[in-house]
Amino acid sequence: MELWRRRSARVRAWRLWASGALAIPLAVLACGCGAGGSVPTGVTVADRTTGIAASCAAVTAAEQFQDARFVFDGTMLGGREVVLGRTRFLNSPARVRVLRYLKGRGPSVVRVQTGLRAIGNDVVGTSEGIEPRAGERWRIYTESARQPFATTICSGSRRLRSR
Repeated sequence: MELWRRRSARVRAWRLWASGALAIPLAVLACGCGAGGSVPTGVTVADRTTGIAASCAAVTAAEQFQDARFVFDGTMLGGREVVLGRTRFLNSPARVRVLRYLKGRGPSVVRVQTGLRAIGNDVVGTSEGIEPRAGERWRIYTESARQPFATTICSGSRRLRSR
């Protein structure tokens, strides 16, 4: 899904989003009730609305684990980055050094899709994609059989706290 492009219009759209002016229309689109569309990366629907959540909100942790082909903890390795505001995120696909597999087996370094991708001078993102930074620890859930592994926050993937 294409979200938005990094241009001056993005700043205006972000300000509207942050003020809550676009929350309900975008929430309806993100939950699949409308005809396509999504919300800015890193802002979940529940952040800006009450009573409306993304379609994955009702999935339990047990269901996420059961549905996944692989579940592993890993550290994001440095690589190509995209810059949003003052923050650098890893471009898709990103490399991960696997610390341990909780489900399945595989190599010690894998590639995963992130929620952000640089295409020329534009940054394209997805609403449920992960936004990792180099050095962060993540628990990755994926149903993919091949790399780069597709993963989203809806599949259960999440950043782990630092030790």
